[in-house]
Amino acid sequence: MRHPLCAILLFALSGPALAQSEPEVDGEKRLDTVEVREAHPIYGDALAAFNAGDYETAEAEFTLVYEYIRRQINMRDIAFTQGRMSEDVGAGISDLDYSAFLLGVGADYARATRNPNVRQLDRDDMGVPLYMAGLSQIQLGKYAEAKKSFYSALAYRKDIPDIRFRIGLLELRDGDAAKAEKQVKALGKIIRKCTPDCIDEDGNDLIANREILVTGLVQLKAGELAFE
Repeated sequence: MRHPLCAILLFALSGPALAQSEPEVDGEKRLDTVEVREAHPIYGDALAAFNAGDYETAEAEFTLVYEYIRRQINMRDIAFTQGRMSEDVGAGISDLDYSAFLLGVGADYARATRNPNVRQLDRDDMGVPLYMAGLSQIQLGKYAEAKKSFYSALAYRKDIPDIRFRIGLLELRDGDAAKAEKQVKALGKIIRKCTPDCIDEDGNDLIANREILVTGLVQLKAGELAFE
């Protein structure tokens, strides 16, 4: 029999993590989380689909965004390496090297890099589309895929507490107390640095989220938590 807490956990799992606009939270310490608020051009279609509730399209688009950023950074690294090799022989970065940098990056990003108002992408940015793909997958009921996306996102963005919360919920759902407890401890360390008020950029209450995980963990260890 499914424990009543399961309904709470499932609601928390599927609840939206991104607000349409930044919440007004006065007098509370805010943590730096998802940088989608910078509205980088490449997030346009993916965010539009997510905010419209078209999670299937959002999942596909955020996956493309991740691959786009990964390819761009790889090509930039190749161009940088080639440029350093050219400098060793006194030639500097050649036009051919710069063409290699643009190859696979796309015209949109090439134009964006000429715009001083658009920041350069870096490896940390790869975590955001993976995180958003995971949120989309949750809405689609694709929990195994979502957990994989969140763990991949965590490798790039350990500074987004909601990733740990979602992983913890998914581990509770899968009945893995040890892995869920690991996320509880990680959130505890984050909370100790931001007390008494721990509200992230998207309005998530980290203390309340950790308590949800703790309660679920207690019930799971007592054999009273079953989602199926």
